[in-house]
Amino acid sequence: MPAESVYRYDLGPVLDLLRIPLDGGRYLHWLTVQDGQAGVVIVVTDGAVILLQRQWRAAVVEFVWQFPRGFGEPVADGGIPDAVADAARELREETGIDGAALTELGRILPDPGILSAEVVVVEARVEAVDAAALRPEDPDEVIDEFALVPLAEVDGWIADGRLVDGITLAALQLWRAKR
Repeated sequence: MPAESVYRYDLGPVLDLLRIPLDGGRYLHWLTVQDGQAGVVIVVTDGAVILLQRQWRAAVVEFVWQFPRGFGEPVADGGIPDAVADAARELREETGIDGAALTELGRILPDPGILSAEVVVVEARVEAVDAAALRPEDPDEVIDEFALVPLAEVDGWIADGRLVDGITLAALQLWRAKR
């Protein structure tokens, strides 16, 4: 479908308001966010539990349980991002965990109706984790709690509304499908 840009904001991620012609002289207006950095989400597990962190999310003005995640590092000259290296950095920054065995599992598109960036799902295998000992290395991360959730209890967290973050839910499903 041909689209005409009605408004474009080019500072930072590109915001583009598109006008798409429909039958009967009508138009659909659609906001897109483009040129965002790829992200990474990390499923931390020892095989029996998964690690969740409770992090402040300004858009919903509340703390949200989620997997550690963040943006990838920009790559010069259109190179390919290194999701595993980005996952190692984010995991260290948000939890202090270093040296986990990392495996790229695949990608998810968080909201392809608006966002053009993808999120790469990475599994981080760890021997043992003490949730009480975890601390963000990055002082700008607002994480107030970590939880090691037994795999048998994860669906209960989803059913009772404790685990509602869409990227985490999609990453969890991909991780389960790849196990």
